[in-house]
Amino acid sequence: MTKSNYTFSLKRIELADKSMYWERMKQESPFQFGLQIQLSHVPKENESHLLASVQIVQESENEVTNELASIRINFVFNIPYLHEYRKEHESQAIHLPDDFMLLLNTVVIGTLRGVMFSEFRGTFLHDAILPVIDPSQMTTINHSSS
Repeated sequence: MTKSNYTFSLKRIELADKSMYWERMKQESPFQFGLQIQLSHVPKENESHLLASVQIVQESENEVTNELASIRINFVFNIPYLHEYRKEHESQAIHLPDDFMLLLNTVVIGTLRGVMFSEFRGTFLHDAILPVIDPSQMTTINHSSS
């Protein structure tokens, strides 16, 4: 297996949205998490945006799922050679290699966990810590380049 070296940096982290519904909380039920990551590119700026959306839910006694909170965080990465990932035969769409996406998803998930803890600290979601997630098992939704 050859190892690729990628040049990139995390340029900024933006809290896009946060909602909490404390009245739906059931003390005896464990937290469950839904995570989705959407990818888009801004080639003129050499930027890739990964928008991470998390829903925190609990099941009630009649197996109805109650959403307790949601949070959306935009991670903006600077990728100096982003144009090199253009696929000419696919309408100039940018496609990052799988191992590069794995690396970006790893950064997003770890940073997301910390931001969530910081945002929910001191609330009824203080113990709702995003579990360890294997980024290689995730599929990132790739939106067309701008």
